[in-house]
Order: sequence, then structure tokens, then C-alpha cells
Amino acid sequence: MKDYVIAKNEKEFISLAEKLGFSELIFIGNNDCSKLKSKIKLSSSKRIFKSDIHKDRNSIESKKADLIYGFETLSRKDGFHFLNSGLNHVIVKLMKDKNVSYGLSFSQLIGVSKYEQAVILGRIMQNIKLCKKYKVPIVVGSFANSPYLMRDSKDLLAFARTLGL
Repeated sequence: MKDYVIAKNEKEFISLAEKLGFSELIFIGNNDCSKLKSKIKLSSSKRIFKSDIHKDRNSIESKKADLIYGFETLSRKDGFHFLNSGLNHVIVKLMKDKNVSYGLSFSQLIGVSKYEQAVILGRIMQNIKLCKKYKVPIVVGSFANSPYLMRDSKDLLAFARTLGL
């Protein structure tokens, strides 16, 4: 299983990924993985972006992104009858047409209050319904910026299964 991380100290991430049972580790950003040696496959990508309400549509339309994650954590107030989850049918349809995947970040649930976890999980479930309806690929990963935010591959699979993936 693959895991996606935002790393500054790659060696710590690599050693922990080997222990957690990942077969591939993908670094988000400008990391050079060619000099690092490991038992697992290492790669980096500059085409994975964290969601930004002002740049999402542009990066999808111009085919700059392969994967966008973190739609749920954008601070917007929810309506009375709907959750403001960061995705709508227009963006999801564009993601399908341009072959952009939806990234499900597990690390956004760690270290927040139970109320915030409930709100984020509700937004995730709404986004998953939209992505399933329009057949957008969904990718689950830790998207950790610290090695201690990484979780076991089986935990991520169980999380995905719980959400109906």
C-alpha cells in the first residue's frame, strides 16, 4: 500500500514506513528521493496539492494536479441543511474529466476535538458520496507532516472500509 507524506526529514519517515508495512512512500513537494536507499519504493510528486478554495478549479482545469486533498478542513461555516465540504458537483465533474484524484487525509483527524472530528467526518462522507456518483478515484493516505502522524497501512484500510470505500 502507498502512503503520502509531507516530509522535511525523509529518513525518519522511511524508517517508520518500513515498520508500518507500506510498500511505497510518496513525498509531496520538492524532495529528491533518488539518493535515499530503502527497502520500500520511494518517489516524490510536485503534482499533489492541498486544497485551496481560490486555486482548486484552476489547478484542475490546467491539469497541474494529479491529486488534491484537504477539502474538508477549509474553514467555512456549514449551512442549516447542508455541509460546506469544499467540493461541489462542478469541481467533481472537472476532476473526473481531467483525471484528478480525491485525497482522503487521515492526519487531519488527529489532534482535533471530538466535535471537529465529527464535522470533518461528515464532510468526508459527503465528499465520498459525490466522488462515487461521478466516479472520481479516491486515495486514502496519512498525508502526515510529522512521522508520528503516520498510521499503519491496515489502520488506513480499516478507515477506508468504515467510510464505505
